[in-house]
Amino acid sequence: MRQFPAFFNLRGQRVVIVGGGEEAVRKARLLVSAEAVPVILVRSTVILTRMEEALAKACVIQPIWRLEEALKTARLAIVAEDNPKAIDLIRAAGVPLNVVDRPELCDFTIPSIIDRGDVVAAIGTNGTSP
Repeated sequence: MRQFPAFFNLRGQRVVIVGGGEEAVRKARLLVSAEAVPVILVRSTVILTRMEEALAKACVIQPIWRLEEALKTARLAIVAEDNPKAIDLIRAAGVPLNVVDRPELCDFTIPSIIDRGDVVAAIGTNGTSP
């Protein structure tokens, strides 16, 4: 076993997501279902057109230049776009990092999830099958 499986209680915790594409929206949806507070940092408001209204209301959407400030209260961070500068800033802040589809850059990976209420199964492949 190369990775330690764990479940984090993220209720009310801020999780930074860098990116405005479909992958960022998928991660935000997962985090909202875990009762986290996704803080999505984007270059433009394009992400708003991809999010249903209820999901958008559950998230904090900020411009990318506020990343360093957002990291001060972040429990985890996810980078869902090609953004080496964001990766460097997150690493410098010491926040655990996931870079979508780049397991070699990740401190943690996000497994496939089967959610049946109180029964949740996570299936991981050590990042080899995103």
